Amino acid sequence: MAYRVGARVIDLEYVQFHPNRVLAERGAGVPAHRGAARRGGVLVNARGERFLDGVHPQGSLAPPRCGGRAIQQEMAASGDACVFLDLSALKADFIRERFPNLYERCLRYGVDMTKEWVPVVPRRILRAGACMPISRDGPMSAI
Repeated sequence: MAYRVGARVIDLEYVQFHPNRVLAERGAGVPAHRGAARRGGVLVNARGERFLDGVHPQGSLAPPRCGGRAIQQEMAASGDACVFLDLSALKADFIRERFPNLYERCLRYGVDMTKEWVPVVPRRILRAGACMPISRDGPMSAI
């Protein structure tokens, strides 16, 4: 938007990724709630390996920048189209009660997260570049 009105912008190559996005056949799907990881869900590859444990001390709770990068690297190395959110440590009733919206949306995509792994991929959510000020006082170049 700033660029369109003539502002000078910098660092537009920086992009923030949401690491866990449910893979849908069409479109980007829906964010897989990080709360699921905080409650015991883990990210695994197609072989069931918890690959984030070797990337970050917090494993599946790694910050989004680490998680997104690790998912992308795992997919590139394996050739797989996604990784998975494994919620098998959680009871089905707990999943339905704690994550009702995510549960319903996954069902629409044909995934019952109480019985199977949820396919996830990293997705871009915003650009992290900035408008470049023209003075120390901070007015932007389009103003």
